[in-house]
Amino acid sequence: MTLALAEEKRITINAVKAAEEKERVRIAADLHDNLGAYAASLSSNLGYIQPLDKESAMSNAFRELNNNSNAIISELNDTIWVLKKEALSLTAISDRIKVFISRIQKSYPDLHIEVEEQVKTDHQLPSSQAFHLYRVLQEAINNALKHSKGKNIKVKITGDNNWNVSVADDGTGIDLSNESAGGGGNGLNNMKERCKEAGWEISWQKTDSGGTIVKISPTTN
Repeated sequence: MTLALAEEKRITINAVKAAEEKERVRIAADLHDNLGAYAASLSSNLGYIQPLDKESAMSNAFRELNNNSNAIISELNDTIWVLKKEALSLTAISDRIKVFISRIQKSYPDLHIEVEEQVKTDHQLPSSQAFHLYRVLQEAINNALKHSKGKNIKVKITGDNNWNVSVADDGTGIDLSNESAGGGGNGLNNMKERCKEAGWEISWQKTDSGGTIVKISPTTN
């Protein structure tokens, strides 16, 4: 009886896992085929429109619309990238961060952003955790770009017996006593909530040069 119950439980768990996997793949396909197609069409059609007066309110609104459509495509692509995979490696997340950096670098020509990898063990993260880590790194980079007043940002990804990541800048540093420091309360709170949900630790510290370093690491192996 005990063996039969254990086997029934195993079959049920596997069935639930298979259903979740099927639903994840379906959502990714729907996003790509439906919303993705509409977003790409919107961006493409905007390319054919050129306001006559470059300084008018209409022209400014058009530029904002164009920027927003491109942002929608980028966000969709990032979400689909995660949903298509059951798990993602540290190096896969690192590669995606490099794509994100190349996308925004042109807007900050005087600022250098680099990614350093020291990955001996390429840990695999479930897709939900991979998405959390990607978003936390995005937010950390954006905060450094917008608020640090620095010239250099370094993303470091390390994988050995455990893994950890960090984002450091050489800016003016943040007020560690201020909960909203670095990018507004919502930005930091979102980072904390993502890490809490994933079971990670996150901290903000001042560097020896006076800048800021954000560190993320799992609480267990």
